[in-house]
Amino acid sequence: DISSLRDLLMLCTQRVGQKLNIANLANILKISRQKVYSYLELLQMTYVIKLLPQNSSLDNKISSDQKLFFVDNGIANTLGEISQGSQLENSVYMNLAGRYDISFYQNRSGGEIDFVLNNKIGLEVKAAPSKQDVATLKKRADSAGLKDFYVVGATFMDLKDVVMAWDC
Repeated sequence: DISSLRDLLMLCTQRVGQKLNIANLANILKISRQKVYSYLELLQMTYVIKLLPQNSSLDNKISSDQKLFFVDNGIANTLGEISQGSQLENSVYMNLAGRYDISFYQNRSGGEIDFVLNNKIGLEVKAAPSKQDVATLKKRADSAGLKDFYVVGATFMDLKDVVMAWDC
């Protein structure tokens, strides 16, 4: 059903860098969860999107929601309006994909680390990083058992654990 696939793509543009809730998407589109899974698999196989797994046990990876990214920001922007922050996170992800084993981390209270590289380095993407972003990331990295962590920003901040997006 081409119209359901089109509508799913439009919904995906609103969820760049966010966890996908398959049941919610199926409910909105009025199709089965299996159909949503099939469409997402097709979109991955045709290099339109990538789904990022959670950094956790195998059981949790299978049952947890995955984060969605578009392979090309231009395609995503053509399909729908994407916030600057989501575009930045999508760009950082695509620059890292293929060079690292990437996942994301979420603690029990819902706090996330945007990217975990090779199960060793935590990255949090912020358009305008702050000292508070670094402090929050440090707490989450500690709880995830990550020694190295950086806030990736689009604007320069003279802070120890902040790197510029173009350095990733």
